Amino acid sequence: MKSRVLESYRRHQESLLNTGGEAAHGFAAAANLIEAQDCSDLLPAFVAMTRRLDRLRGEDCREVFPELAGLFEAAQ
Repeated sequence: MKSRVLESYRRHQESLLNTGGEAAHGFAAAANLIEAQDCSDLLPAFVAMTRRLDRLRGEDCREVFPELAGLFEAAQ
């Protein structure tokens, strides 16, 4: 999941560099932060909290954001 996000950020950053926009620097900083930190130990807490919120809202995060379904399965 992390590598897919980084790939997406880098593609978007490259498109912004062509326009001379300052936003490209923000995407570069975010990508650097993602690469520098491993917060995978927080995944079970994220999934537990999201499931509680889903129950309160009557929703399922995995339906709203299907790309996150793998994270929920990995946390079990």
